Amino acid sequence: MQLIENLLSVDEAASALNCLRPETDEIQYGQYYAIGDNQSLIRLPRLMAFQASTNSCGDQPWYRCKIALVPQNNIVYTSWTPTVQKLKRIIEEMSGETWNLAHIIYYKDGQESMGLHSDCMLDLASGSKIAVVSLGVNRQMDLVKKQESTLDGPSQLKINLPGNSLFLLDEETNRHYVHGIKKEKSQIGERISIVF
Repeated sequence: MQLIENLLSVDEAASALNCLRPETDEIQYGQYYAIGDNQSLIRLPRLMAFQASTNSCGDQPWYRCKIALVPQNNIVYTSWTPTVQKLKRIIEEMSGETWNLAHIIYYKDGQESMGLHSDCMLDLASGSKIAVVSLGVNRQMDLVKKQESTLDGPSQLKINLPGNSLFLLDEETNRHYVHGIKKEKSQIGERISIVF
């Protein structure tokens, strides 16, 4: 795991946040759903969008996750937009990694959240990292060790993800921990997370 703060200049970070807000034309966010225990649809407490590279055959990567299996969720992968492409280039140069897909998440306030989960890394090259760019207010990411984990280390970690930061989640940590963004008790502003 690695956290890099001050990814952009203050002005660039403010501009990126402004460009990626739902009321602008750059990102077409959608409302997505999960399926509950009784097979009912549950509205996920956040808006999401997806962008991806297209190869010479016209193929795009597939985001392997539970929401992709919900028939009502029509995941559309758009081409890279200017702001997301710029962030992608910056973090690829900084990390030495390359990514072909971005999951863009808009949390309008502290009541919007992401449950504990592990990212599926079946389609990633061995040793790859998942990158999370945070814009907007600080949010806390909780990491909880999986019951079946044999890794030495703390059972829980709390990582502050400040706005204008890059968090790199390595394969080993993802294998042994679930992670998520809980609801906040206090009133806070918006956050945009771009997961590559």
